[in-house]
Amino acid sequence: MAGAATLVAAFPASADTPGRAPTLVRLSERGPAFLAYDGTPDFRAAGRDWPVSIVFAGAATVPKVKAALRSVGFTRRGEIRFLAYRVGASSPRFDGDRGLKTACDANGTDVHVRLYAPSRTDRFQDPEYGSVVIATAHLDRADGCSTPPKLFGFSEEAEGRIAGLAARRLRWRVRPDHLDLGNAEPLRRDVRDSAHVWWSDGRATLITVP
Repeated sequence: MAGAATLVAAFPASADTPGRAPTLVRLSERGPAFLAYDGTPDFRAAGRDWPVSIVFAGAATVPKVKAALRSVGFTRRGEIRFLAYRVGASSPRFDGDRGLKTACDANGTDVHVRLYAPSRTDRFQDPEYGSVVIATAHLDRADGCSTPPKLFGFSEEAEGRIAGLAARRLRWRVRPDHLDLGNAEPLRRDVRDSAHVWWSDGRATLITVP
């Protein structure tokens, strides 16, 4: 697959701000609610980092998913971000995660995934999807390896790479673009930070953890 440096050539340098206002979404009517983006521990649109693009379900927990990802090459850590969530009638809370990263490839690009759930349980409980972990994914270029330019983003590409590893290496059931989260972002640079590249179709891949 193409690295971030190759992908960036496919769109113009002109850009706009993130396309949608933050909103809490649910996987099912009685399930927990969560923000469709991670970022800073607040609700400012300017604080958003990446759209949620993967949902681990079935018997997923944060430690279980991280252990599996480490076994297929996600052995490095990144910078911390936060995801807002609400369980039942409680006030919104934030869970933070540095995530896991692969080694850099020949293009100086790694895949970075962050996993979110209430820290007390390390999972959400959803009546339709079971034990759930919410994830964002993106590519990092020249982040601790290679030479500039630095680029961060391409969530759609990162989502596909993780889905492929989960299906081929972990033998988990993968349903690409199964969940409409309403957080589509056209391929473009962010107007505030030209190294930040948005790209998401707004549909999260559902991965069932046995």
